[in-house]
Amino acid sequence: PRGLPSKLLKSAFPEVKKEKKAEPHKGKERTYKVPEAAKPEKKEKIVPHRAKETHRGNTRFISLGEGTLVISPLYGEGIIMEISNGRMIVKFTEVEKEYTYPAAFAAGEIEVLEKEDK
Repeated sequence: PRGLPSKLLKSAFPEVKKEKKAEPHKGKERTYKVPEAAKPEKKEKIVPHRAKETHRGNTRFISLGEGTLVISPLYGEGIIMEISNGRMIVKFTEVEKEYTYPAAFAAGEIEVLEKEDK
């Protein structure tokens, strides 16, 4: 290329080669950032158990709590999931019901499950 002005000659044949930018191929090597979702609080696992029974003289005491096995004439066997503020949530096999505590036991809506182990 003779006869070219020096500006054109330098632009056509640069002394220092430019580095090519490493661009990812389309459809490959793309990264996406997904915002972190709030993690749900872990609930303590409730272990089913029989009611604790104590005797003092002629009086029989039964201590109830979360995980105590109960029975209802309408829904069958269930587990107490929560007791607070005069309310009790019981989880049966197909449904979860709320009862007033301790009135539900007095009215016969629900009873403590008392199976004897053989």
